Amino acid sequence: SVTIDGALWKSNCFLEWDAFVKGSTIELELTDDIEVSCGAKPDTLPPSLSTGGYA
Repeated sequence: SVTIDGALWKSNCFLEWDAFVKGSTIELELTDDIEVSCGAKPDTLPPSLSTGGYA
């Protein structure tokens, strides 16, 4: 799992640049669970041209 400033982040696949720019505290919990995915909702995938994430 990923937390940013103590709040659970929506995805295990990417972080938004703003988290780095504003000096957030980012915590990654690493496990041996190979079943962990990005997440179940469309907003858990990284932004890309194919998903319309960039205008």
